Amino acid sequence: MRDAQNITELCKLPIQYIGFIFYEKSARFVGEDFNQQVTQSVPSRMNIGGVFVFADPQSVLSRG
Repeated sequence: MRDAQNITELCKLPIQYIGFIFYEKSARFVGEDFNQQVTQSVPSRMNIGGVFVFADPQSVLSRG
């Protein structure tokens, strides 16, 4: 998920998980502008996941 409108609409559905791709070579990469404001808009009832490929731990933690 990378489009704010898509995320907003998705959050209205009765789902438990939403995921974001942080692998730059992926067509679904969230982009460099992704920030915590996006994840803060996700309801607390939903679990958030991230996909990282060969990322160092500091890079993963900085996306949190």
